[in-house]
Amino acid sequence: RKYGLNNTNPYVCLCPGAEYGAAKRWPIKHFAELVDRISHYDLHPVILGNSKDTEIGRAIDKYSKYSPTDLTSKTSLKEAIHIISGARCVVTNDSGLMHIAAALRTPLIALFGSSSPQYTPPLSINSKIISLTMVAHHALKGPALLDTLSVSQGSVSYTHLRAHETEADL
Repeated sequence: RKYGLNNTNPYVCLCPGAEYGAAKRWPIKHFAELVDRISHYDLHPVILGNSKDTEIGRAIDKYSKYSPTDLTSKTSLKEAIHIISGARCVVTNDSGLMHIAAALRTPLIALFGSSSPQYTPPLSINSKIISLTMVAHHALKGPALLDTLSVSQGSVSYTHLRAHETEADL
């Protein structure tokens, strides 16, 4: 409630930060486009991260048509946990907040860049993984990868790249 978030106004958390640099992060402009898609469906985008992610949060806001609630460096860890627990979904890079969302069983889409989901996957049945190796395998780049995320009334989900793939294939 401190940040104007509650269960009557559904929101999606975006966690664009990741330790060890840009190689582990989904591009800022993709997050900005996702903000716009989320907003189109009456879901409110909320950006979470620590003080190292402040510039990323500002850049996402700059490139978005709609204004997300940028809480980078504004929440304590306890507050971030509470916010994630109330989210409809979390879209996150491979980060500590990804593991928190998994532990809370909040539906999440985990984006893996240079790191491997084999070693540090989100341990939740409510998670979907998109990895750079999967993207390379399917020759998806930029907006095509964004198209694998589908936003609809009340939720964000991962659209399988091929109808015959199973979760185990991801």
